[in-house]
Amino acid sequence: MGWVRGVETMTDSLLGTFVRDGVAVVQTDIDGPDHAAICERLHTVYDSEGNPGNNILPTVPEIADVYNHPAVCSALTRILGPEYRMHGHRHGHRTLPGSKPQGWHKDSTVYDPTVRHPRPRFLLALYYPQTVTLDMGPTGVIARRQYIPDISDADQERTTEPGQTPLCVPAGTVVLAHNDAWHCAMANTSDRPRFMLKFLFERLEEPVPGVPADAGAWESDGEDPFDLVHADVWRWLHGREVPAALAWAQDDASELKLGLDSADRAVALRSAYALARYGESAVGLLRDALVDQSNRAQASMGTKSPGDPHGINPHALSSACGLSAIGAPAVSALCPLLSHASWCVRMMAADTLGNLGPCARESVSALVHAVSDDHPRVRRHGVEALGRIGFADNSVVGALAARLADSETSVRHNACLSVAKLAVEGDGVVAGLQTCLGDPDRYVRDVAVTALRRIGTPDALNVLLDSMVVSRWCDLTTRKRPF
Repeated sequence: MGWVRGVETMTDSLLGTFVRDGVAVVQTDIDGPDHAAICERLHTVYDSEGNPGNNILPTVPEIADVYNHPAVCSALTRILGPEYRMHGHRHGHRTLPGSKPQGWHKDSTVYDPTVRHPRPRFLLALYYPQTVTLDMGPTGVIARRQYIPDISDADQERTTEPGQTPLCVPAGTVVLAHNDAWHCAMANTSDRPRFMLKFLFERLEEPVPGVPADAGAWESDGEDPFDLVHADVWRWLHGREVPAALAWAQDDASELKLGLDSADRAVALRSAYALARYGESAVGLLRDALVDQSNRAQASMGTKSPGDPHGINPHALSSACGLSAIGAPAVSALCPLLSHASWCVRMMAADTLGNLGPCARESVSALVHAVSDDHPRVRRHGVEALGRIGFADNSVVGALAARLADSETSVRHNACLSVAKLAVEGDGVVAGLQTCLGDPDRYVRDVAVTALRRIGTPDALNVLLDSMVVSRWCDLTTRKRPF
């Protein structure tokens, strides 16, 4: 795994390691915060008040210095771009002596029913305020398995997976992981507790050419079964155009089509990305596969597993990945699917258009219609797509403003997030965000704050400041010290 030490910037080589492994290790121990003091404060809080959950940052505000450290910011910027935000969900894990190991699992996206894609828009940021040794129950991660929905056995006690690594790290380490990375807490057989503080960060703007700094072409190692996936992620991170299409080869394409539905995820993705190299010639084949795969996937929606703990975050269909890799030529084939009889087809079409980002601009009018769909998952992915595409005319702003009052929590959440990405003020937007500041869901409130900050007009900031007067502001108040 790659390491970013001290105040180094994250190099192209280290970014490439993250793309392959799904993990980057960042050290803040040089000219960094006082990690021993943070650790001591955490023990005091946990012993006297219990786990503060989402309130861990105001309870121990020095943690902000860790995530604002130059090495951490450099790594976050290289992966998520210069515009990213700290998600409102954060959780401190204290693994006590004698703690049993967890099973291998992937985290959900905090109850938001999104689709897991190879392109990294959402990161786990795991901070260790103390040195972690093997006997302290370190976090275990499995490198190069972030794209697969299952492993041989999720029981950590009975299996050793290829790429399994215990994160035995010095104090002050922050581990950035693809949100789909397989991980677990290992058994703590020592006499010392171990802290790991989980924070989340997400991208607010799609990649543009040269941001992050322009780098060379993806270097294939010739052995990695996911190498075509990595090459697409690398190209996407640097905002580069899709390479020129290969000449259509019917025989090769027919064989690759069979591979799209392989039970072996590596084969399915390799087939999809290999088809994508034919460009527009492969769009019809992949579109038809998207319809077939969506119809089959609908039956398993909601199924819980270690790779999808809440049954709401399925992995992207291989056909959808192939269409995303093709880019703009896929848009006209996807738009009609937004009116398909199957809600799952409509949802996957909207999700794929969102994954395409700005090059899907011609789909905006169809997506504006889709955000009023009868099915909440179609609406949710529709509003998300509008934010990623990044085009904001009156129809887009009006559609998002209306969804700020949607009956479905995930739709309101993603409408707020798309407004934050577009950072535009239009009729009903600020008033809708003001209502969202009092939403029953804490994460809708959280992203509404981000949206108002990014809009930044006097009206938006006044709404935000007024809300602070009635917010829970005092991190020192406890049952024992009410004033």
